[in-house]
Amino acid sequence: MRWIPFVAATTLAIVACDPSAVNPRIEDDDFVDTSGWETYTVDGLKAEGTSVDGHYVEALSDPFFRMGVLSAPPGVAIGLVTHLDNALYYVQRGEGTLAFEQDTVALAEGEVLFVRGGTEHRIYDVSTGLDLVVILPRGLSIPEDPEWVHLGTDSLTAGRRPDQNTWAVLFETSTAGVGVYHLPKGGQDEGLTHAFPEIKLVMSGGGRFDLANGGVEASSGTVAYIPGGIRHQIRRVSDDISVLFMWKK
Repeated sequence: MRWIPFVAATTLAIVACDPSAVNPRIEDDDFVDTSGWETYTVDGLKAEGTSVDGHYVEALSDPFFRMGVLSAPPGVAIGLVTHLDNALYYVQRGEGTLAFEQDTVALAEGEVLFVRGGTEHRIYDVSTGLDLVVILPRGLSIPEDPEWVHLGTDSLTAGRRPDQNTWAVLFETSTAGVGVYHLPKGGQDEGLTHAFPEIKLVMSGGGRFDLANGGVEASSGTVAYIPGGIRHQIRRVSDDISVLFMWKK
């Protein structure tokens, strides 16, 4: 089963920023703030790598997710990769080509690619250097999961409103769901607490991520890991912010 870009785009469902209106986000007032949230930046993780031939820095590994940053300088190819878990790649910067056995996908800054677990793939034609955020929700994939899903910037920004918070649930698999969240400058959301862990990645813009009793000023390349039971909120949006999120099933 394969999803091609225009099919994936038609799965978008934009709704106003009402947490109860988004199916996978379930409120539960019995949850309380706990420790365990983490934040990272793509540049900070990239700086931890030392190989001139490309490197992967893993920032997170727990029972729910693995997450890290894969970087490749111009001209470097990354050989065949196969992982048991489904994988989500976000192109923080650069360009390249990702190849499967029979298909190729051109990667450009700001795009998303999902690859089903067990699918062999490789990366080449890295022309300007490539930084990929890699998110792997734990759990074996199933044949009904799409082999791959490519989402360009048009799909990721479809339905965004200049005066309103909007959610877009992009697609779901057996182990996780993926969506985007847009807030206009000066806005905020009401805050959420839910049972499942999730990862949020700022694609563009900036604002404050409140997480339990702490938080961070977030901008492009900020990644937040939010365990279940952590109340979180986006506020003080300094520039229209677009956030990619993945929730664990």
